Amino acid sequence: MGKLKVWPLILMIALIFLVAGCTDLEGEVSDGTLGNIVKSENGKNGTEEETEEADSKDQVSIDFSTRAAGLEFLKFNNRNVLGPFKDGMPYYSIAPDGETIAVWGWSDEHAIWVINAELDLINAVVVSGHNASSAHLTMDVAGWLDEKTIICATAGEHVEGKRSGQLGTGIYLAHWDGTKEELGWIDGETQLKQFYLTGDRQGVVLQLGTQVYRYDFATDELVQVKTGLPDYDGLFQMHSSPDGWMLAYVRYESDQQGIYLLDVKTGEEKPLAVNAKYNFQPIWSPDGEHIAFLASDRIDGGFDIIMGEAGPLPLANRVKVINVNGDHVTSLEMRDKVSKPGWSPSGEKIMFLTGVPDTSGFYFEPQIKWTGIGLWQMGESKAEELVALETEQHVELARFDSRSSEIFYREISNNGYKLWALDPKTGKTDVVVEASGWDGSTLFAQDKLYYLQNKGAGEEIFQTTVEGNKGEQITNTGGWKTNLSAANGKITFVRGENSAPYYYFLEIISVK
Repeated sequence: MGKLKVWPLILMIALIFLVAGCTDLEGEVSDGTLGNIVKSENGKNGTEEETEEADSKDQVSIDFSTRAAGLEFLKFNNRNVLGPFKDGMPYYSIAPDGETIAVWGWSDEHAIWVINAELDLINAVVVSGHNASSAHLTMDVAGWLDEKTIICATAGEHVEGKRSGQLGTGIYLAHWDGTKEELGWIDGETQLKQFYLTGDRQGVVLQLGTQVYRYDFATDELVQVKTGLPDYDGLFQMHSSPDGWMLAYVRYESDQQGIYLLDVKTGEEKPLAVNAKYNFQPIWSPDGEHIAFLASDRIDGGFDIIMGEAGPLPLANRVKVINVNGDHVTSLEMRDKVSKPGWSPSGEKIMFLTGVPDTSGFYFEPQIKWTGIGLWQMGESKAEELVALETEQHVELARFDSRSSEIFYREISNNGYKLWALDPKTGKTDVVVEASGWDGSTLFAQDKLYYLQNKGAGEEIFQTTVEGNKGEQITNTGGWKTNLSAANGKITFVRGENSAPYYYFLEIISVK
């Protein structure tokens, strides 16, 4: 009889331990959405590489009372996490002061959220009203009018507000307090391809399918600028000038082949480089006064280009430079073909790659073998080859450092990548970063350099200097990471999970 009275006490004690354990688990992962709980070898809860165990040591407070349209946050000493995002990766835009962030994507609903960088405040300023079984709206943010106000667009079938039941695209001012004002409505058009705020913040520009619109803040007018643009099976692209009021693009029609310029203020379209050559891939100079582009010659049966699945590969006979009136500035030819021109921050130099057609079958660009890096100085008649590349790997130009004048480029293989620094004056090259993993993304922020490296079952962010000192690991969260940016001593990025349910999170970490 005495033994029977002990069992309720034992059950109560077991229940207390069970509840305490569940509370600790919930604090770490918030309903299982902030990490995949596994058992580590020592029996403690953690993720692969024991990332949750490491984070639990840094944890200061957890407050899920601030929640909007399915998002919640978790705070640590130097790391804030916002999520989960479902059914696609989120995008974000940081306000000019670096303290406020607009995030758009899908959680319980498709929405645009505005948060502060500390994640103390969060508000869903635009909510689509769609659930997981209904069609999504396309949402985009053009930019910030001030630290609390964004300009955004929603395209598709609307189910809320005065546009409920209508198909089209709306342009809105959305404020921190959740209120919004409709600036314009385009009925029936939903293919939102480009949406941005002009450099002077006097207007926004939209590319909707084969049409271009602008909204003027001064006149409060939405104007159709251009219709009848090509589509090319979705491959047609328009390249905005630095101030946003001009668009350069390529037409491939037999009677209109070449580069054109559209004045967004007037609607005037004019040819800039239309001739017997194959002119493509226009790139604006930083001051908006010049355009560089690739040009190839006509040969029997067509042009001297290599066609890929998404159009011509970036390899041509020459790089040409013109001004915005279409006047010739220079034509740059090298021993081999030229590719991927990029302007220096001052607009006085152009760096580019040289290469030859290749059929070796390399994964990234199987039809180009890179042979060198060239540089052209404004006012010079010729370009010079800075260094010959002896590599079978894929090469990308990463950055032109305005302070040191060094050129950074990446060499990417199936096993990892190297980031090189090239001194244009001496031709000397040095390895700054060598890391495992296929993603060679790097972020330059003042005198710091941030890069991704495989670690355990995921990838982590490392910090070093542009001089190439030993890298310091600054994250320990697993998964994969992308879209890194820096502002006010913080690094913001998107983290995706490597296993089901494959959620995404926006993370903000403080750095020294």
